[in-house]
Amino acid sequence: MAGVDEELSDDYENVVKAKRLKAAVHYTTGKICEDCEADFEIKYTTQFIAAVSETIFRCSERMAIDLEAFAKHGKRTTINSDDVLLLARKTKNLASYMRDLKDSLTATKEEQNVNRKAKKKAKESDKPTANATDESNM
Repeated sequence: MAGVDEELSDDYENVVKAKRLKAAVHYTTGKICEDCEADFEIKYTTQFIAAVSETIFRCSERMAIDLEAFAKHGKRTTINSDDVLLLARKTKNLASYMRDLKDSLTATKEEQNVNRKAKKKAKESDKPTANATDESNM
């Protein structure tokens, strides 16, 4: 009986989380539409905003499922940037942008690692060695 109660509790929590997430998507979509109304002098109906937010939510769910499947296929439990690139492969402009972004982030990270190693070497070379101190005491 306790297992059933826990299952119902987990299901309830998942439903509540999904509803909160859906509400957040709807709210954000509405705010974006408000900003666009001022910029483009267009009025968006509440039905339009609801339809767009529902579409975004469903697409996001589908993307999440696909990303999980790509990671699982790669025998991983963590989704990485290669999975996201694979997801974006059908949209050439988006895939190209994401590849460029990944490359620039990788280059920045490598540059930071090189700088960190150089600083570490500089600190090590500034420290007097035990042998040098022993020789000066004699």
